[in-house]
Amino acid sequence: MNSALGNFAKEKYLNSKSDLFAMFIERSFELAHRNGFLALVTMESWMFLSSYENFRKGMLNKTTIQTMVHMPYLGRGGTSMGINFGTSATVWLKRSIPNYAGKFQCIRYYECDDGGIPKQFPTINEKTASAAATDLQKMPGGVIAYWVSDRVRDNFINFPPLVSIAKPRQGATTSDNNRFLRFWFEVNLPSVKFNSTSLEEAEESDARWFPYNKGGAFRKWHGNHDYVINYWNDGADIKAFHDELNKTNPGGRLKNQDCYFHECASWSKVSSGQFSVRHFPSGFIFARS
Repeated sequence: MNSALGNFAKEKYLNSKSDLFAMFIERSFELAHRNGFLALVTMESWMFLSSYENFRKGMLNKTTIQTMVHMPYLGRGGTSMGINFGTSATVWLKRSIPNYAGKFQCIRYYECDDGGIPKQFPTINEKTASAAATDLQKMPGGVIAYWVSDRVRDNFINFPPLVSIAKPRQGATTSDNNRFLRFWFEVNLPSVKFNSTSLEEAEESDARWFPYNKGGAFRKWHGNHDYVINYWNDGADIKAFHDELNKTNPGGRLKNQDCYFHECASWSKVSSGQFSVRHFPSGFIFARS
């Protein structure tokens, strides 16, 4: 947006100012009669991004989703719309019926033929669901996670959020694992410092190698203690290497260094698979994924 459009968006469409498509949704409701219907095909980002949180909450309070066909882009393949970004085709009622359970379905690229036409319509899969505004409002930020079970939604109401007891953080990316990582049995053990509790203690030890939590295969509640990382002299070698890769952000791939060597609960990634959080004692630097 140029400055004129940006200023107009901030003045007139405070909740949807991040993108013209969201402003268009809001404007459409201004034009519609009460109890009227709107059918719009838009980008999907309004459903999930934090920049649209107030927009979503306003929509859930003032309107009712009757039906939605969600067509996400999964990073490969196409979508049934033939474009490489996610969309949603939504029918809204300009009236709030909080307990009305709208119908939702999700169509992904592998559920379409080569022409992008769904192989089956309605497309019935694990994300086919009904959800009301009262259900969606239980989710943090009002995200339109229509496929989530009642039990999961209730967990957000009945239990404290993770951020109230811990700080989820990403860690280090070496950008060259062959250069900076070894299995613990490949190095001289006296050169390994196993139990550092802080960056200062690690640097004072003058050790070269430190335990590295790199994730690994599925394993719960403990384990995958396979690697060590060269973090001698407060990571001087790896920081110099990163400086070469990115002159404007030296060491920028070593995220959240103040959290290194702290005891933590760790997981390789967030997924719909089995729960696999592992306990790591003090002494580890952790990876980004």
